[in-house]
Amino acid sequence: MRFVGIFPEVLFTFDNIQQDEGAPLQVVLEDDLGSRVHVGPEASVKIRIFVLDGDFEVDDMDDWTDQDFDKKVAQPRKDKGPLLRGQLEIYLSNGVASISDIAFTDNSKSIRNGKFRLGARVVKGQPPQVKIRDAVSAAFKVKERRTKCKFSISICCKLASFVQVYRSKLTCLVIAFHCYRGAKK
Repeated sequence: MRFVGIFPEVLFTFDNIQQDEGAPLQVVLEDDLGSRVHVGPEASVKIRIFVLDGDFEVDDMDDWTDQDFDKKVAQPRKDKGPLLRGQLEIYLSNGVASISDIAFTDNSKSIRNGKFRLGARVVKGQPPQVKIRDAVSAAFKVKERRTKCKFSISICCKLASFVQVYRSKLTCLVIAFHCYRGAKK
């Protein structure tokens, strides 16, 4: 299995997880050649979504064991509850599952490298003769929603330049006022 789509570099707590373009994130079951598996019992298995530590270096590994995966499952902070909320267990349909109703409840600052990854693992329906590799996403940061800019970037930039011009004009007025007062004395 693997995650497909362009994964964002930053997510915000309590926002549903989506691709950069706003489409739902997908998990696809592929064979050894990289072709999607459409039919068979493995094309409709039940999977579970996990939060993994961002330092799970899957790019350096050709294959990882279940123990490697289990060791990298991120644990929630004390008294914080689960890291993800929403529909964490979903079924593949024709080898594809869309993840649309999942959100983080905590940021990734408490993790050593400050990043999370998502993982997907089969929990039900895997045929005994078939080995399905767990899916692991790219690493990303999760920030608190309250830090999210409520305006678009262009509005924020325009607002920032307006404030800078206003400060410049105000500084000129203050200097002119002090010069005027100094000349009167």
